[in-house]
Amino acid sequence: MKLLVCAFFLTYSAAVVAQPPTNTAAGTARPDPQLAAEEAQYGPLAKIGHGVTAPVVTRQSEPEYTPEARKKKFNGTLLIGLVVDKQGRPQDVHIIRGVGMGLDENALKAVGHYRFRPAMENGQPVAVRINVEVNFQIFDNPDEAAATVRKAKQRKGAPSPDESEQPVPDPDDPVHGYK
Repeated sequence: MKLLVCAFFLTYSAAVVAQPPTNTAAGTARPDPQLAAEEAQYGPLAKIGHGVTAPVVTRQSEPEYTPEARKKKFNGTLLIGLVVDKQGRPQDVHIIRGVGMGLDENALKAVGHYRFRPAMENGQPVAVRINVEVNFQIFDNPDEAAATVRKAKQRKGAPSPDESEQPVPDPDDPVHGYK
């Protein structure tokens, strides 16, 4: 019996939200058009750390293996970039590093359905840019699969089961959400 595992891990990228690139010849800052467009759409993007907490996944859907990838017993990790808005919804979901075989599209669709407890700064929700790693692996042994996922979560600093099971307000709830 083959066991398919798709694991995801959040990584936080400050590249887009860091200081704008500078014109080295003149030493003056040039505005980044992508950053300006994102901030116009989502408001200022905060940088995780220094008082800004990272968003936490509250609902996720697992991407499916494609028949082609399953037949070839393909294993791979892709990287998806996105903005988590103030309501905890993924926006601007795009592939940074893909793996092909239809897995990129399946991962984009799955990550697009994620919901997050938004990043917080001074008790207020803020939009942030993050990266999500999606790891596709096929295992013959269920114990090996479970051990691999457990090790990867520990390596990435994923929350313990107790932390991830804490109740989280629904972003769609106008009374208790983050509107």
